[in-house]
Amino acid sequence: MKPPIFRPAAAADVEDAYRWYEDQRIGLGEEFLVAVSNAIKSLASYAERFPAIYRQTRRVHLRRFPYSLYYRIMAKRS
Repeated sequence: MKPPIFRPAAAADVEDAYRWYEDQRIGLGEEFLVAVSNAIKSLASYAERFPAIYRQTRRVHLRRFPYSLYYRIMAKRS
């Protein structure tokens, strides 16, 4: 599987959440990023595992944090 492509707005949301959690407690932002990374690894290994919630858009929930990643499985590009 090809690596995921992030929309700039999604990357900005992750950065904002990281800063907010880091302001709450030193190290909590890093824990948030680990949760994001783990969710990405999980969907990268088997993307169809998570349910489609609207048309081809799927969702994976982060553990410990009230966030979800939304994604689509795109046809392979050459």
